[in-house]
Amino acid sequence: MHKRGLGLIIVALWAGHALADSDQAAGADIYAANCAVCHGDGLRNPGTSFDLKDLKNGERARFDTSVLEGKGQMPPWRGSLSPSDMDALWAYIRANSYD
Repeated sequence: MHKRGLGLIIVALWAGHALADSDQAAGADIYAANCAVCHGDGLRNPGTSFDLKDLKNGERARFDTSVLEGKGQMPPWRGSLSPSDMDALWAYIRANSYD
């Protein structure tokens, strides 16, 4: 592989990592403003709601449905959270999950 090709791959990987970090930071802010009151600060479950750290990588659809449509005592957030907000929240949760 040419040095230029390797350099482009490294830049692409770095850019993807930077975007992931940015999404996680944005997700932490959105979580603190909207979710922490019930799900606990910093994803520390107070024992009164679902432990979001238990969500597995393949459960994005479950997460989206529960957040957007509401579930149990949780109200629906459709119209309050944008698709990019949902992506950022998911990135934050996945970065801090148990697995």
